[in-house]
Amino acid sequence: MARDYRYGPAQKAGYQRKSQQAPTPNNAQPSQRPLSSKGFVWLILGLSLVLALGFYVTNHFKQHGPKSQWSQDALRDEALALEALAHESTKPTESSAPAVVVEPVATPEVAASVTEPSRPSFRFYEDLPRLATVTDVQPLPVQLPEPLWIQAGSFRHLEQAQREQRRLSTEDRVMQIAPIETANGKFYRIVIGPYTDRLKLNQHRNELRRFGADTRVVKIAPQVINN
Repeated sequence: MARDYRYGPAQKAGYQRKSQQAPTPNNAQPSQRPLSSKGFVWLILGLSLVLALGFYVTNHFKQHGPKSQWSQDALRDEALALEALAHESTKPTESSAPAVVVEPVATPEVAASVTEPSRPSFRFYEDLPRLATVTDVQPLPVQLPEPLWIQAGSFRHLEQAQREQRRLSTEDRVMQIAPIETANGKFYRIVIGPYTDRLKLNQHRNELRRFGADTRVVKIAPQVINN
């Protein structure tokens, strides 16, 4: 490409340090005006005045507003009520008069009966002879008026009666078998006797009961089968 040399060759700019170069408009920073000490002092004073004014206004409404007026009236009424109550309490009344308490004095007889209650007396052994009654009942004689027998069971079959006879018989007590005819047929009874001594009769009967026999006393002499 051809160059234009009408005005001569372009001159080269000389070397300059960065510190010597003038700042461009784009890089130039706006100048800031430093805050003076007088302005700072006036700012502090203004804030103090605003705070003082706010405190005064709130305190004024708190003391002289409607709420404070109502509280003062309530305190005044309460003070008047307390004064009236104290004035009424100083007046002498019938209820304030000391009550006279009358204590009953017990007589010596009543006091003795209260302090020493009567103790129940147990006189059983003293009253027993007086309560005893005499009867005309005579004791039963030991000797029986007629011979009696002891029946220790009744069986329909002879074999059953013989087994029970062997079970109940001992050396001192010999059981016997006595048949009897009834409307229901023939039965075999196990008997022992006769007894003329009441004590002996009761003794053998109690022994048979201990062996489980159903005992009863009969008066008619049974027809004993001889073994």
